[in-house]
Amino acid sequence: MSDMELAVTTYELSLFMHITAAVGGLGATFAEAITYATAVRLDPRHLPYKHSLQLAINKYLALPALVVLLATGLYQADEAGFELGRLWLVGAMSIVALLAVMIVAYFIPEDRRLQAIVGRDIAAFEGGEVT
Repeated sequence: MSDMELAVTTYELSLFMHITAAVGGLGATFAEAITYATAVRLDPRHLPYKHSLQLAINKYLALPALVVLLATGLYQADEAGFELGRLWLVGAMSIVALLAVMIVAYFIPEDRRLQAIVGRDIAAFEGGEVT
């Protein structure tokens, strides 16, 4: 084996991670738009699964993606020599922070609440208990 250096810089790796987080982590949230209609069309008993799926997407894809976006974005801005006070950079960081707050303060608790309500209603309708 020869002593070859990697042709990928840390900046390029950061850019790859940044784009992957945006597409994969946040892109998955767009699928949430069709989960309700699909669950109801198939069978309303799928609604607890729909809320579990949205909870998992938000907790394990979207939230970590926002952390990666923020970290890699700050690294790239620093490497490119941008000052943190620039309007577009402050705006981008504000959007990431706002999305994170919305996920933690609204979407995750709301899906937990709706999952419990739907589970309770299905159990009452069927005269049994849904786990």
